[in-house]
Amino acid sequence: APSASRSSAGSPQVAGRRGPAASASANPTVEKAKLSLAAASEAIEEEAPDPQAEARAAKQRERLKAERETSILAGLDELDRWIGDILARGLAAFLKDAPGLCRIAAQRLVDAKAPALAARIDAFPSQVLSLPLERRADAAIEALGAWHLLAEAYRRQDDLPAALRHDVRRLAGWSEQRQALLDDPQALRLTADWTVMATFSDVQPDKLRRNETWLAGEDGRTALLLDFVPVATGASGPAFLAGERFCAELVFYPSAEPLRALLVSKSQASESAKPVALPDMSEALADFEARRACQPWLGAIPIRFRAGIVRRALKGALWITDGQTSLPLDPRMHDELIVLDGMALEAAAGFWDGQVFAPVSAETQIGTWGRI
Repeated sequence: APSASRSSAGSPQVAGRRGPAASASANPTVEKAKLSLAAASEAIEEEAPDPQAEARAAKQRERLKAERETSILAGLDELDRWIGDILARGLAAFLKDAPGLCRIAAQRLVDAKAPALAARIDAFPSQVLSLPLERRADAAIEALGAWHLLAEAYRRQDDLPAALRHDVRRLAGWSEQRQALLDDPQALRLTADWTVMATFSDVQPDKLRRNETWLAGEDGRTALLLDFVPVATGASGPAFLAGERFCAELVFYPSAEPLRALLVSKSQASESAKPVALPDMSEALADFEARRACQPWLGAIPIRFRAGIVRRALKGALWITDGQTSLPLDPRMHDELIVLDGMALEAAAGFWDGQVFAPVSAETQIGTWGRI
């Protein structure tokens, strides 16, 4: 046979004794499969964990973490000196040069690896300069005090309660991994019917779009879903619409006042949900003050209350009052809110920062008013 003549053994009998196994081993496809399996086995062996390599990686991570801690502390020391210089020069000079001064301070904090605090300081000039002239000095004092308080808290973080320590580190720039939060058995989890109070979308200087979705729970709790997406991806704003209602399980980031959360699961809202019993205006303000006492850097957070009338005061400023308590409405929203002048509100929801109230929705006798 021709195959026998090509055999190295040179004998048909030898070829016949090889049988089917010999024929299969001579098949090029089978040989390639064997080589692929061998290569895969070698790759698996190479990927097996190396205890020494893991130990070196862990040591490297600890070294980098320690270096960042040192860098942040040095940056906070420089921030305190900067605040001292501002107070020595006077608030009028600071407000005049706030954009340039804050930009320099923010860049130094970025270099010190405290990006979250840097972003707060960088955003301050646009916030304060949008306020009425008579309110700017007070806003500057409050902001400078909050930054100094954060620097002091960071230096003494080991003496803080665990939840507040998480707040302080997050405000400086440390971040928690989403998966670590989802896997944390100690994390606060709530399943409830939620209503979307408001959504906001802004593009940050770092070319990330910040999408905020504020939720109101059936028990009066509020929650913030916060996402950052690169502008280059062309991604749009928040995935929810104001007024949308659904049932969801949320897991909250550790905090002295849990507010930011992750969406774990979502389903249809209960059709038999009871209306939420809203507090009056003074109760809502007392709750805000209690929450800010626990976490001094809360900023503007949602509050809801029942009953009130919108009135126009001197110089056209708008207020909402229930006869016992009055809140100034955000002057930056004057043109939007003027339609509510003189209206009795059955309920109102919005953001309160301790100075002005920025409504996002209101129930009036002629229907629902919503912020555009």
